[in-house]
Amino acid sequence: MILVDGSSTHNFIQKHLVHQLGLPTQTTPPLNVMVGNGHHLDCRHVCPALAVHIQDIVFNIDLHVLLLCGTHIVLGVQWFKSLWPVLTDYNDLSMKFSRNGRVIEFKGDIASNLSLLTPSQLRRLVRKSGASALFHICILPTELPSDQAPPNQLLPKIQTLITKFISLFQQPSTLPLSRPTNHHIHTFLPTRTQ
Repeated sequence: MILVDGSSTHNFIQKHLVHQLGLPTQTTPPLNVMVGNGHHLDCRHVCPALAVHIQDIVFNIDLHVLLLCGTHIVLGVQWFKSLWPVLTDYNDLSMKFSRNGRVIEFKGDIASNLSLLTPSQLRRLVRKSGASALFHICILPTELPSDQAPPNQLLPKIQTLITKFISLFQQPSTLPLSRPTNHHIHTFLPTRTQ
């Protein structure tokens, strides 16, 4: 799987894939790479002029070796420069460029047939460090199942606890107080370098 990422300054290849295929690498000056979760990784090896076949076209690309998740290769600005100019249609997930006097069109994967992950697939992803984050999203029923007690029939110990800390269960009517530490949520962004 190849990710075409215009916000990544360099091209990358998954470290596991390099080892699995026995690809030749060269040592390179350290490259500090900031990945989507905000962490910084050091990249110290490159696969020089690796022949990558994309839709019957061969590209010789320098690929920096990095611990990637979710994709095998990331093609960034370094690759885009060799194709310039590129016409990109985000609605159609396609890109066109000219090569040797011929117009080439690449189409993105628009398949949206998602399926549930099986327990064995999940174990394999975790074992191979193939998952960087796991989210379980489900729709909760609007009514409690019949085997659960309604709120007015809580166990006495739980009711005592709720009564004791009733202020914690009130709907907030103001913004929280200012704190010395600001917390924020890191969102996932495509791989990029500094």
